[in-house]
Amino acid sequence: MSTLASLDKILAIVGNIFDAYTTVLFREDGKSRYELCSSFSLGDNVLKGALIEPGQGLVGWVLRHDKPLLVKNVDQKKNFLGYYCPGRENKIKAFLGVPLPDNKGVLCVDSKKIYSFGPRDQKILAQFAELIMFLQRDFSRIGLSRQEHRFYSCLKLIHLLRLKTPRWNAFLDQFLGLLSEYTGFQYCFLAARDERGWGYSIEGTSRPLFGEGPPGTEKFPIGSGVVGWIFKHNQKVFSEELEFRPAGTSVFGRDVAALQVKTVMAFPLRVYRVTRGVLVFADAENIHLSSEMRTFGHMVAEQLALFLENLYLKNRLHRQSGSPQGASIQK
Repeated sequence: MSTLASLDKILAIVGNIFDAYTTVLFREDGKSRYELCSSFSLGDNVLKGALIEPGQGLVGWVLRHDKPLLVKNVDQKKNFLGYYCPGRENKIKAFLGVPLPDNKGVLCVDSKKIYSFGPRDQKILAQFAELIMFLQRDFSRIGLSRQEHRFYSCLKLIHLLRLKTPRWNAFLDQFLGLLSEYTGFQYCFLAARDERGWGYSIEGTSRPLFGEGPPGTEKFPIGSGVVGWIFKHNQKVFSEELEFRPAGTSVFGRDVAALQVKTVMAFPLRVYRVTRGVLVFADAENIHLSSEMRTFGHMVAEQLALFLENLYLKNRLHRQSGSPQGASIQK
């Protein structure tokens, strides 16, 4: 059972014990906000993915003060919940919220009946909050262990791929497919600069980025978008460290409508002291970039850069000897 499914079941149990109308769990999202990550309700008006900041409404009060809050008779003119669709919380009459340990989030129940909750309920709900944190820590440890095993398996396959598939195009297609499969990112692609360093194009991708056209048909200025920034500055990028927003995260530049994403992890590929490529992991959804994920990305980028160095050297030898050369990244 997944972590989310487990949380949903726990919240359903909490809702039944408290005879609540809705039970919600908010967890920190790493940007000084808290996101609704799980819920159970007798209705269908809960706002999925709702975001709350400390001090915002009743939930925000719990977060700011790191204390439980019991409201036996909610005044809708003065109070705000923030986890229902607009205009759908006016029938809620009672609210109880308790902080998770270390102020990692808040667990809340509400009811359409006044005086539904009391001090004893507050103590029990706090125990459930501790239980949720305990289980989530265990889930995180188990998840990281599985993730590390997947990454190790992928690295072994990549090593074998280099030995079995020496030709560049075939290697790149399989390489990017493996990365997408083992990391869960929707898009894994390689951008390559042109010979003069004035622009770049897509050398290969795990899935189409611009309709069904073949990679390499779209050209971009060398400084355009996140990818262009990496070419110019030779620095890796993790979206969790930047102020990315769904409407403003442009991988290829503001004028390119395609591929507006929420998560980006990208690495420059240095070949003979020049950044000749950028390896990009991108997804339309939020993906937590754990230290294990970042280390894996760095390792596979190094593997790819090494492959390109060997290929670059072979191409130079072919040109010097006058032999025909195979397909390669831009020189």
